[in-house]
Amino acid sequence: MITYKHTLWLTSILAAIIFITGYFIPLEPSGAENSSDMYADRMSFGELLSNNLKVSLSVIIFGGLTLGFYYLMYLLQNFLSMAMIISHLNSEHSVWNTLSTFVIHGIFEIPAMLMSASLGLYIPVKIVYLLIKKKPIIAELKKIPALIGIIILLIVAAAVLEAFVSPIFMKV
Repeated sequence: MITYKHTLWLTSILAAIIFITGYFIPLEPSGAENSSDMYADRMSFGELLSNNLKVSLSVIIFGGLTLGFYYLMYLLQNFLSMAMIISHLNSEHSVWNTLSTFVIHGIFEIPAMLMSASLGLYIPVKIVYLLIKKKPIIAELKKIPALIGIIILLIVAAAVLEAFVSPIFMKV
């Protein structure tokens, strides 16, 4: 039987592989030559919240509609670029300075990203599975609103931290 845990594990493993790969891909200097200005034009709390909610909702909806293609592109874009940026910052700054840029809000944002991507894969796979097995779909998918609620809470927490707390600790 296919469970949400299975898709969350698969998503986490894929994201880790993509991240590790991205860490060893050099970031081209264009646009990254002045990483000390990286947060000069920071987004506001509302912009962060709105953007992250849209991105999470997009992967949940389009992950299934595109038969997983959007899901894979989401993982590639987010975890590859995150790793490349961290690798680049590590080459210019201390590990502490680099981590202070991401860890505080990332503790909430990364699980939200993984959960959203997992739902984008889980929902269509589960629906197809239930149709093949001729089981009721609605009863099996009742936990999805709770998962979306958790994702929203994580995104709100990440946006609060990224907008108001992370800037205090950022040294890059």
